[in-house]
Amino acid sequence: MKYRVMVVSILVLGLFALYASNDVQAYPWFARRLVDNCNKCHVSFPKTNDYGEYVKYTGYELPQMDYTGLEESPLKHFLRYVPVAMRFKMDAINSEPSNAEGDLNFREIQLISGGSILDNKISWWFHKHVVEDNTAVNLFDGTPHEMWAQYNLQFGKSDVNRVGVRYGMAELPLKFSPSKTKVSEVGYAIYNAILGNNTFTLSTPQYGVAVNGLRLGGDGFNEVQSTLSLAVVNGTGDFSSYDFNQIFGRVGTEVANTMIGAFTYVGSQEVPLTMETDEHAEEDEHVADEHTDEHADEHVDEPLTADNNVFRLGFDFDMDITPMFNVYGLGLYGRDGNPLGLQLADSGNFYGGFFGMDYCPSERLMFSWRFDAVRFSGLPAAEHDEHAEEEHAEHEEEAPVDEHEAEVVDDHGTGNVHIHGDLISTDTDAMIFGFQYLLPIPNYQLRLTTEYRIGIRGQSDLIISGLQFAL
Repeated sequence: MKYRVMVVSILVLGLFALYASNDVQAYPWFARRLVDNCNKCHVSFPKTNDYGEYVKYTGYELPQMDYTGLEESPLKHFLRYVPVAMRFKMDAINSEPSNAEGDLNFREIQLISGGSILDNKISWWFHKHVVEDNTAVNLFDGTPHEMWAQYNLQFGKSDVNRVGVRYGMAELPLKFSPSKTKVSEVGYAIYNAILGNNTFTLSTPQYGVAVNGLRLGGDGFNEVQSTLSLAVVNGTGDFSSYDFNQIFGRVGTEVANTMIGAFTYVGSQEVPLTMETDEHAEEDEHVADEHTDEHADEHVDEPLTADNNVFRLGFDFDMDITPMFNVYGLGLYGRDGNPLGLQLADSGNFYGGFFGMDYCPSERLMFSWRFDAVRFSGLPAAEHDEHAEEEHAEHEEEAPVDEHEAEVVDDHGTGNVHIHGDLISTDTDAMIFGFQYLLPIPNYQLRLTTEYRIGIRGQSDLIISGLQFAL
């Protein structure tokens, strides 16, 4: 119900935008509003330049444009004010690069709406997969990747200080977005690291409230100089709870030509309780079966859970060596107090991150490279019987996890939540080489991508060749 109400609210904002077009600026029609100029915001799509970062952090604020005298069809003129876009992703994914076989997959069709109205006072974003892995998805089923509204405040000289209050489902405000503006289609391994029975990942969008602040500078005050974000979320990746007891915070600032930041995530989550077994366990189970409560069918007991304290601490940097050459990186330490749900808590931790670089010799061409690494330590061994392991193996054979984008069924049974990339639970080293080319087709975005992941440890080799189309 909460999801349906928010979808309707987003659609109402979109309709209102059509009637307030003089004040409307929004992402899906950015290029159309800027007379089909994608490179106002992008070095090479999806990599953003300074102005693109300004647009993203300020709640999608664009300059007013005068289209008087512009020769175009009535349909083209009308589309400048339609706050909706579709993005299509088709891939040939080969998980065994040693042979020439691969699976052609209509991976996603995304419905996107986003922008701002009332002189940038209100902004919104809606991102839902309507086709996923060749299967159509009902607009009101499952969980959207993002769906939020934000109220923006401006104050100070030339409005250099901005504060936005955001409510809804959103990616955590990390410097390197798990999906929206990331350069690579292969997910960041460290974002998907999990411990024991806790399936929480930093790449999963979360439901809650966030306050995002920034300070602007540069010529025309359109460069982001520092940011501050604080979010309280429910930690489940869905709309199942208003219990916003998880906290995420990040600060970032510009030093010379480098943006540096630090972030943390803290909270307590419930994980399934792992019951200790003894030599009499089978006998006790047999006795219990003989004395089954005659009213057992009338109710279902709630699963037993244990509290697990979650802590994440990280830093990041993004440095422009030249306008065309960029290096970046992120380091993260994670600790869970009781990830296996043991009666006597035993903690586990991991650490790692990524380092990458990209080179854009032109506004249409981009080469990229990234190294991912994750290390686990102090994780107690889980106690599983042979039957449980066999059942788990059979389940994996029946429903293999997509190497590119996984779906996790949450413990509340409320549907699927999206993560981008593999779930990581073992030591991992991998290198990702990428090539992207934006075809010179007016009025549309048609991008060719090829990425090759070399799995050094913990991940397999992978080749993704894709065609991405947006309108």
